[in-house]
Amino acid sequence: MLYQSILNAFVKKGHPGVSVLVRTREEGTWNGTAGYARLEDQTPVRPEHLFHTLSCAKAYTATAILMLWEEGLIDLDARIDRYLPADLCDDLPNGHAATVHHLLTHTSGIPDFDDNMPYFEVFNDPYAPTWEDALEIVKAMPPLFPPGMGCQYRNTNYTLLALIIDQIAGSHAAFLDTRIFRPLGLANTYYKIQAGLPRPPKMVNIYYDRYGDGCLENLTDEMCAINQNGSIGSAGVIADMTDCARFMEALAGGELIGPEAWAKMTAPAFPGQEWRGSGIGIMDWTDSRGRVHRFYEMAGSGGQGMAQTRTFPLEGVTISCATNVGSTNRPNAHVNFYALLDDLMAAVFNASAALPESPSLDKRAVIR
Repeated sequence: MLYQSILNAFVKKGHPGVSVLVRTREEGTWNGTAGYARLEDQTPVRPEHLFHTLSCAKAYTATAILMLWEEGLIDLDARIDRYLPADLCDDLPNGHAATVHHLLTHTSGIPDFDDNMPYFEVFNDPYAPTWEDALEIVKAMPPLFPPGMGCQYRNTNYTLLALIIDQIAGSHAAFLDTRIFRPLGLANTYYKIQAGLPRPPKMVNIYYDRYGDGCLENLTDEMCAINQNGSIGSAGVIADMTDCARFMEALAGGELIGPEAWAKMTAPAFPGQEWRGSGIGIMDWTDSRGRVHRFYEMAGSGGQGMAQTRTFPLEGVTISCATNVGSTNRPNAHVNFYALLDDLMAAVFNASAALPESPSLDKRAVIR
């Protein structure tokens, strides 16, 4: 099958394993895998295996914030110091000027803890920094720009959103569990409080090219510690591809938030950033017949691997995939992963003459 040959070619480029779900109205659901969940004993990847999804967590966090907005429990235009402790905001760059909406759209000007995170020390110690440690790093940094005067993707924004949910709902992790995971039946999605963490059953091993020399190390224990103890709101969700697809389809399909909240989530974050919404991407892809297809995505990449879910609501298509090799120092990791996604989309859309063209921002190819 064409889908399987695409996965096999991806693994041959040096990636340990990959899992993919493709769902279309015409063909139903296809779950495919290639490569290994564990290189050490050559355990093959299976559709039920779990992967770290990294920044895909931002889509869940943004959804939670918009749920609270719909319920009148949060004002998106309020400054974050209304919801966060004064002592935190006092030391935080733009802590008394940025709004909740600025955090959602990465327009707060608050710098990123990742810019100065001592990851080599984390791997060698192993020391797993907490979110408190991350914010201490940020406090010593100057703001990037005044709030609303620029747009730079920064994990700190979503860490602060998680803390705001804590202040309003008691626990952002419990909110995600009771308001998103359980209602949607996401039994194979884990974040902070589910039994089995930091390394739930059926999770793949994580491999990392620490020195960028092509040599992979098994850093599963270290990466799981970082995942559980460190970033909140911006990363930390572990799931299989079925659950990832279910979440994005429910989000775009109106099961989680209403039309007004969806309009806020999908509004361009900033002039010139029409492809970025609040926690998700909004992009167009042109098939070989010149038809433009609008998709919404959640995406993540980093030390734990790469993951992405794209849903095309008009066409009834969803593609979800993940791999278990860290992308940070891996030569061509992103190039190969996006080529995999492009090949899968081409296999779906170029083969069908019946799929409609969706409304689009313009006729460009997908922006990365």
